[in-house]
Amino acid sequence: KVISAKGLFPRVTTWLGVPRERVFRRYMAEFVSLFAPHWPIELIEQAAAAASQDEVDRLAAAVDLPLRNGCTEGLPQAA
Repeated sequence: KVISAKGLFPRVTTWLGVPRERVFRRYMAEFVSLFAPHWPIELIEQAAAAASQDEVDRLAAAVDLPLRNGCTEGLPQAA
């Protein structure tokens, strides 16, 4: 029997950061894409090269964030 836990836990956003003084390598973009597959690697690289947070925010505005339903995703609801 499956019982939905929806509403018991808050939605959580995961943040990944890279220091601006670091060289952003391709493997780093690929690592970020594992956490955010909805972001194309080219967009991740553009965000890493951005001169300001405003520029990153403009890039992010074009990306729809997926919402996950947790443990009930793909499972039948309890009666």
